[in-house]
Amino acid sequence: MTVESGGTASPSNVLLVDDDPANLLALEAVLEPLEQRIMKARSGEGALRLLLEHDFAVILLDLRMPGMDGLETAAAIKQREKSRHTPIIFLTAETSLRIKSYEYGAVDYVVKPYEPAIVRSKVSVFVELYERGQRILQQEARLRQKEYEALQLRTREAMRAAEEQQRRWLETVLDRIPTPLLFVEPDTGHVQFANRASRELAGDKLPDAPDIPYDGAAHELTWPTAAGPRPRTFVATGTEIPQGHGHEAMRVVSLVDVTRLKEVEGELQTAVRIRDDFLSIASHELHTPLTPLKLQIERLQRREQNATQLQEKLAVVARQVDRLTNLARQLLDVSRITGGRLKLTPEEVDLTAVVRDAADALEAESRQSGSVIAIDAEPKVVGYWDPTRIEQITSNLLSNAIKYGQGKPILVQVTHDNGHARLSVHDNGIGIPPEQQQRIFDRFERAVSVRHYGGFGLGLWIVRQIVEASGGHVTVESQVGQGSTFTVELPR
Repeated sequence: MTVESGGTASPSNVLLVDDDPANLLALEAVLEPLEQRIMKARSGEGALRLLLEHDFAVILLDLRMPGMDGLETAAAIKQREKSRHTPIIFLTAETSLRIKSYEYGAVDYVVKPYEPAIVRSKVSVFVELYERGQRILQQEARLRQKEYEALQLRTREAMRAAEEQQRRWLETVLDRIPTPLLFVEPDTGHVQFANRASRELAGDKLPDAPDIPYDGAAHELTWPTAAGPRPRTFVATGTEIPQGHGHEAMRVVSLVDVTRLKEVEGELQTAVRIRDDFLSIASHELHTPLTPLKLQIERLQRREQNATQLQEKLAVVARQVDRLTNLARQLLDVSRITGGRLKLTPEEVDLTAVVRDAADALEAESRQSGSVIAIDAEPKVVGYWDPTRIEQITSNLLSNAIKYGQGKPILVQVTHDNGHARLSVHDNGIGIPPEQQQRIFDRFERAVSVRHYGGFGLGLWIVRQIVEASGGHVTVESQVGQGSTFTVELPR
């Protein structure tokens, strides 16, 4: 247990890292008698995120994990200044790896299946060492605090003689500060001094002190002023000045007028709500008539198979319906994503098959634009993703390449390595200026004029949201006039 400044004991943090939830539960049960705070991570990346926020007495780390394994995780932990001295106990079923584990900074290892008493004993040793170190640090901090307090006392005594001469000068300075300031007596709440800015708010008289806690924190309040008929909104900060330098204790209040800021904030919140309401309503209204319209067109196509001219016109209509359907789906996705309702249903998916299906679906569009889609894919690149959303990512990237590819060939590559799948879509089109390459992934943003290229500017934003929700990332490399390469990397 770590002893806090108030004398109470608090448990130390112990981190368990294993990709198997059952192993984590078992370890937690083994260590429960130690009464320490147990934190768990199911991957090396998750462990590193916890290390950014917490200090740990000891880390129990599984060697064999998918993606970032235990040795890589240990190396990353030791590279960070904050965690480089945190002891690591490796958990492994392979005794042959024990020497290598020491090379990666382990202080000990436990061979699976392990004896609970041995695990508790090893962990308790490192917890005790950690707590001793913490107590030493606290003692040093208390010594430094005492030295600081002694220095303050000497300083106050040295300044006592000069303070009276400085008082009038200080009040003159405070009077010229544009921020309203009040000095308030702690016992009576009476305002002892108010600078010019605060007196002007009160109509050139001494104002009353606002009713706020004097805790150094900012507090929002409405305060009547002589500047207008309505109370204005202020952020008030109250601070206690302790007794010293020949003066009694005093409280200081500073006021910042945020009336206009609050008005603008309300206007922005209203605008955002109206915009989101519009997107939700517009997507619903657009989507409602599209399904029966497309059904009727398909029926006409089946009945008029010999009428070539009619078929061509209906094909154009069908493409426009598909375009409207895609726009409606984008608007629905915006509503879901901004509302926190994007749901992923992962299952086993062959990325190569999805890419080929998406290319087939866009064959007519690519042929019309003049861009030929070439696919260079490894067979059976299988991962655990939401199939509908993976198809949406692929279709959005291909549509983007067709739109901006200037009728030039498009190359799609699918590869995998180190537990990740990689999808790259390269076009030879207009390219993207360097200053625009991050902005294009934002909502409603584009790198070209809307007059020349249609759409809502949502496709790449939706791609990024889905990719990041799936645990991956998307990047772009581009040069103006030489095309662009969009790369999606997903954990398998």
